[in-house]
Amino acid sequence: MSEMSEMSEMSEMSEMSEMSEMFEMSEMSEMSEMFEMSEISKRSRRSEMSLMSEMSERSKMPLMSKRFEMSLMSKMS
Repeated sequence: MSEMSEMSEMSEMSEMSEMSEMFEMSEMSEMSEMFEMSEISKRSRRSEMSLMSEMSERSKMPLMSKRFEMSLMSKMS
């Protein structure tokens, strides 16, 4: 009797824990994925914006930037 009850209890326990773990895992992963997605999209948008602004700035004054870059290069070397 005791063995039987222990067995059933154990099986129930393991099943319960597995279920809850799986549920938690799925919840966690979904949450983290959503969070990561939003973070990534924010970052990419920011970087795109900055890139765009940089490009426009450079196109506004190509000579200046070229000279500036040249001087930077010479300083670096």
